[in-house]
Formats: sequence, structure tokens, C-alpha cells
Amino acid sequence: MPESSELHLQLTPVRCRVAKRIQGLTSELYSGADIISSLARHLCLDGLSIRPLGLDPEQPQPLITEAQLFGFGRPAPSQQTPLELRLLHYGVKPQALLHGSEGELTGWLAWAERRGFTALLCGHQWQPRQDQGKGGYSNLTGDRQPAEAGSGAWRSLLVSADEDRAILGWLCLQFGWDRLLGQLLGYPDCCADAFDQRWPDAVREHQGDLAPLTLAASGAPPFDWRNNVFARYFGAALIQHFPCRFQCSASAATAARAAWALEQFEPEQFAAFRDLLQAPLVYTEKQGVALLRGGQLRQLGGELELDYAAESLLSTEPASPLAQALSQASVVRWSAGQGRFHIGEQAFDGQLAWFQ
Repeated sequence: MPESSELHLQLTPVRCRVAKRIQGLTSELYSGADIISSLARHLCLDGLSIRPLGLDPEQPQPLITEAQLFGFGRPAPSQQTPLELRLLHYGVKPQALLHGSEGELTGWLAWAERRGFTALLCGHQWQPRQDQGKGGYSNLTGDRQPAEAGSGAWRSLLVSADEDRAILGWLCLQFGWDRLLGQLLGYPDCCADAFDQRWPDAVREHQGDLAPLTLAASGAPPFDWRNNVFARYFGAALIQHFPCRFQCSASAATAARAAWALEQFEPEQFAAFRDLLQAPLVYTEKQGVALLRGGQLRQLGGELELDYAAESLLSTEPASPLAQALSQASVVRWSAGQGRFHIGEQAFDGQLAWFQ
């Protein structure tokens, strides 16, 4: 969605009420009040399991304005509605979290409000860091600072059918309460635990990509196709979190709800998603991820071979040596437990994976 050159802020009674609630609750938290008790006085916390929460003592109390919460700029005509918002609209997702430029997110904020949802821009802005080998995908952010309304910088947008949950989600983003945010977004507890354990290593060693650590924890494929997060690089995903393992039953249940909604309301989109999610793939950290649709696996002794047609190849890095090797061959060889696979005489660090 293109940025609008005209700055515009529309204040409504609902927006003013939500802003005052956030401003008052934030001031109370910075006054030294017990955090969980304060949240319970102002918000409905039913169904949530809240661990001790804290504030960064070095973080000053934020200045919260309506312009920061709801953005500047007239919404421009939109492209296809993001999957997260569609699933929220279909009633199978409790809350949606989007990332993008302020102008783009302001448009989706207006879309959500027209449908009766509460939508809020987070209190920080940043620039995305593109991961090497992931086709422009970004797991990490840089230059994080308090949001400046109208800057057009990247922000996050929370959308919820419940005003209290939207406000609580905003506070989670503001103060780094990641585990509680995961609950609001419907992420399984087992996956939240795994994220807490693996994220520091993912940032330090893998560009913020949890895939190598999740693959290591998952053992040998095949994996549950509904938990496939690699197809997100090509526009297909049923879950918006990294599962603790690719066989995680709780993640598969979350994905099943999304699959049901898509099959009911968007059958052609569901069929396209399923084709990508069930495709075998090769994963590398920095040379790309490649889907090999229609590929067939066979066991030869202790080695697995994947036969595929080169024209079925989809790659995040079409010009990489990996993509070039795949486009000139028809077989990938891999032994379970090894950290490399072979295409012809060439060896690549990575793994073969498939989902069913």
C-alpha cells in the first residue's frame, strides 16, 4: 500500500477512549504499582496464565499519543488482505500481529476498525534487517526507537476482536512481555517455552532464524505438513509461530483451524497452500530455501534420494549456487543426521525435509 503524502489523523470516541485507557494504565505501571494487580483492575485477564512481569528500569515512561497509536495518513486502496487478518475475520484466530510501514499498517488499521475490531500501532519503530538467503525475509530488526507518528517507518499492528486484549497486547509489545503476547496470539505454551530457550542462540548464530534449531529438535522427517513454516517464503503458512518441533500436535491443531477456514471460505487458496506446504524442500541458512513440488522420495540403503523435475523448483535465491545446481539436476541425496546434502558432485550445508 503506497504512503500518502497528506498527513491526516481521525479521532473518534472509540479511539479517544482506548488512548486514555492505555495512557492511564501505563502511568499507573510506572508509578510503582504491582503490575499484575494493575492489569487485573483495568483489563479482563480470564483464561490467561500470567507469569511475573517487569518493566525495564532504564526505559523512560513513553509519551503516548493518539497519532502514535492510530497513525497518520489517509488509507490508500489496499492489496490482498493479509492472511492473519482474514483468519481473525473468520473467527479462528484470537488476535493478529502485522509488521510493515506505518502507511501500510494505517490502511489495515482502518480496515479492521470498519469491521468492529480494535487495532493499535505499537509504540516503537525500526528498520528490518534482511536475512541472507531468505529472499528478503527479515527475522531481526535494527535501529529500534520510540515511534514518531508520520515517519513512515516500520511498525507493528495489533488487531483484536476484544478491546481489553488489544490493549494488553500493546503493553506486551511496549514492555517486551513476549510470552504473554504469545498467549494472546494463540501460540501453544510448548512453543513459547522453546522460543524462550532458542531465541538467544538464533539471534547470535542464525540471523534470528529458528529453523536450524527446530530442525535439530525435530529429528528425522517426515513432519506434519500443517506445521511447515518454510513455505512462508513463498506466501503459504497456516501458523504464524515457530513450532517447538515440526511434529508438534498443539501447533497442528492451531493450523487445522486455519486450514478449515481457508477450505470453507477460500477453497482455491487452500488448495494452493496445501500444494506448497506438502512439497519437499532443501534448507540452507545462507544459500536459500528451495521447494521441489511433486518430488518423490526413495530410500537407497542408508541414503535418501529425492527425484524432482527442475521446472518445479521454487527458490528464495534464484541466482545462488544452490538454485543453479538444482536447476541443472533432478536428484538430491541426503543421509539422515548429516548436516549436508548432495546435488550431483556438489555438497551443500543444510538439510532435506519433507512434510505429509
